[in-house]
Amino acid sequence: MNQPTDQRQEKFALDNCEREPVHIPGRVQSFAAVLGFDLKSFHILHYTENLAEITKSEILANPANGEDSILGRSLKYVIPNSTVTHEIRNALGLPTIKLRRERLGRFTLSPDSDQQFELGLSMASETTGILEIQPASDAIDRTDSSVTQVRAMLLNLVHDEGVEKLLQSAVGALRTSTGFDRVMGYRFLPNDEGEVAAEALGPAIEPYLGLRYPAYDIPPQVRKIALRMPLRMIADINDPHVQVVSVLDEPFDLTMCHARGVSPIHLEYLSNMGVKATMNVAIIVRGELWGLFAFHHYRPKCLQPDQRSVCELFGELFSIHLQQELEKEILLSRKRASSTLNALRAGGEEVLEDSIERLWKDLAQTVNANGLALVRKNTVIRHGDVPDNDVVRAIIESTDAAMFSVDSFAGLADIPDQGHSKDQNKDQNKDQNKEQHKEQHKGIGKSAGVLALTIGPGSETWLAFFRNEIVHEIRWGGQPIKQLSVGPNGPRLHPRASFAEYSETVTGKCESWTAADLAAASELRGVILEVFFQDANLSNAQWRKQKEYQDLLIAELNHRVKNILALVRSISRQTKDSTVSLESYAGAFEKRIAALATAHDLIGGSGLQWAPIRDLLQTEVQPYTHSEKKVELSGPDYGLRTDVAPVVALVIHEMVSNSAKYGSLSADVGALSVKWSKDAGGIKILWQETGNNISAEPNRRGFGLSLIERAIPYECNGDSKVSFSTEGVSIELWLPGDAVLELAEDSGAKIKQKTKFNTTPVSAATLQRVLVVEDNMVLAMELEKIVKSMGGQHVDAVPSVKLGQRLLARDSDYSLAIMDINLGETTSFELADKLVELKVPVIFVSGYDTVFDIPESLACLPRLAKPVDADALSQAIDSISR
Repeated sequence: MNQPTDQRQEKFALDNCEREPVHIPGRVQSFAAVLGFDLKSFHILHYTENLAEITKSEILANPANGEDSILGRSLKYVIPNSTVTHEIRNALGLPTIKLRRERLGRFTLSPDSDQQFELGLSMASETTGILEIQPASDAIDRTDSSVTQVRAMLLNLVHDEGVEKLLQSAVGALRTSTGFDRVMGYRFLPNDEGEVAAEALGPAIEPYLGLRYPAYDIPPQVRKIALRMPLRMIADINDPHVQVVSVLDEPFDLTMCHARGVSPIHLEYLSNMGVKATMNVAIIVRGELWGLFAFHHYRPKCLQPDQRSVCELFGELFSIHLQQELEKEILLSRKRASSTLNALRAGGEEVLEDSIERLWKDLAQTVNANGLALVRKNTVIRHGDVPDNDVVRAIIESTDAAMFSVDSFAGLADIPDQGHSKDQNKDQNKDQNKEQHKEQHKGIGKSAGVLALTIGPGSETWLAFFRNEIVHEIRWGGQPIKQLSVGPNGPRLHPRASFAEYSETVTGKCESWTAADLAAASELRGVILEVFFQDANLSNAQWRKQKEYQDLLIAELNHRVKNILALVRSISRQTKDSTVSLESYAGAFEKRIAALATAHDLIGGSGLQWAPIRDLLQTEVQPYTHSEKKVELSGPDYGLRTDVAPVVALVIHEMVSNSAKYGSLSADVGALSVKWSKDAGGIKILWQETGNNISAEPNRRGFGLSLIERAIPYECNGDSKVSFSTEGVSIELWLPGDAVLELAEDSGAKIKQKTKFNTTPVSAATLQRVLVVEDNMVLAMELEKIVKSMGGQHVDAVPSVKLGQRLLARDSDYSLAIMDINLGETTSFELADKLVELKVPVIFVSGYDTVFDIPESLACLPRLAKPVDADALSQAIDSISR
């Protein structure tokens, strides 16, 4: 029995709706049968009661020995065809099987049967697979492959004419391909309401184009499922459904099944619309649900698996085209704003207020605003249609965000709620409405929405753009009134009984701010920051001087980068000439590049201009200090000039490598002494090995020995001498005074967790399931490769915190996480906190070494400096496994 809604019951009803377990309905639509099986043993754990009817299996229809259940039996009992088992195992080996449903194709279930079935495979959990079995249609069009059909549909899309025309061309192609009575392009609005933005329909069918639907029509959990399973089909709303029989008393997750059972509330919704069959295909842009292709049919309709595959593939490819179209809109908006931004830059010595006053109309136009206000401390400067000063201040003080936008002031603290709406059936007194509207807008004027952003330090300066109220009409698909009934499980929402168009006049709102508006505002903030800081902190001369210094730094950086690239290329060539196999080349080249990275970390990572000699030596010999070998390093605290450090690092690396291969560091008992001291205005480094196997000078000089002898004299105007004797190898290096500098005691830079470790065995459990968070695809692939080379079983790599959180929401059973600290404009600390809370071991990697401030809660986690190799990763894993 329906009763009036109150806020408390409405909230309970919405909560009940959001908690409805639509992914574990315990039943399926009868057009297919479903089997759940253990991934290791292939024993059946779940099956649907229509299995015998769908498969037409005499064994299942007439079980031997009076057995009435197949639970616990092998999958071969139902499907004796070994080819099917082979295909299932192949599909389970695909890296995408955990993320999507795989269509296996057409098969017979037993060798002695001609009946063909369409099979689909997905995962219910980490340990349970799902096999969907649907009788194959005899009337199948074999003239075109799925790819050919999708290509033809894509060719019919309208490009470069806006999102609406692109969407309209897509629904036309889908209706032609599928034969549904109606296909709609349904997009979600910023407030989660939906709107029919495009439509293709048959004759004598009432159009829905332009109609809006409330957010609760598609609950949050349904939207989440659409991100995982983009296609959803309901073949017949009157289908009786069939139950799932399970060996385990636990839910059977049918999220990825095409035949998943339907919520009774949703069936009631479709029935009230007069729809008999439906299908949805998700439109996903940048990992978010942008909208849906919604298919309606007024008779039962079961689309065949090959046609469903066409629609699903088309939806994925269309999403890419849509994303490009949306990016074009943002780019076009930026192009329109570029001349205004250039005029703002050209303001010369103008103060910010004068620049704003001169260009406010153009600045407002960049975001389609009717006015703007500049708020600096206690001063408010207004241009155009803007609320009173007190209202502007109240708006700014209502948020802690650096940039925010609202299309209605309703709900903002200390702002009068001037918004209201009226439906088409109410006839209120016009004069009374006018006075009420005037009172509600007191101090606000024409404005209804704002886009505000901070400028400068301390959030003391704001620029706020205002849009005027637009009194507009919303056309709803049925009156958006929630119907409640109270049952044993509390209040429950019911779909509206009528979907006849219902008009509502809305006031107190402006046109919604778009992604293009926000992008233009962000770019505008960057330009104004230049003007603001020029005005606030620097005179014109100081600004020019700072700019010249910046240009000089950039030129120097370019010079250094080119030199490093040339050096890397040379190392590559020389290493190739001095090695005899691909494996030895790869190992030697990788270690030489790591030596270069060490030098650069000691300079850039510490903020110093001088790389400490002691740290270069300690980093290279560190792998050998744990054994019986004696390694002694002694000398004053001296640093190497930035352009000298990479060359000296390579020389030290070659000396250590040669010693580890042939010298004292390779022998069971050996000693290495490295001493450096002041000499002739510079620094002398004496390298002395004893207990090695080398007594005679080698006949052939490879790249390493040539580098030791020639690099420092050539690059640093220094000296280098290598001597071989019965006591051992002796190397004397001398660096001139302009290449070195005596360092203060506290100026040394220490490298944490550098990439020179002896590989220690890593347990298989630690690498069973690894999460890699790295925004550079090439580096992510390299980390994947390293993990798998160490015995890693499964690696999930994502470029952002958001995608990492999405993976954790689905399954948090990771054995290790390797995370880049810096991810574009954000850090990975938030995700790391979550992983630590879940007791997942975390290792940080960074190209910034020790520059980043690590939160106290994460300070104990190991950190690796890029580039990372297997030795470094192994040591880090060993440190967290103890």
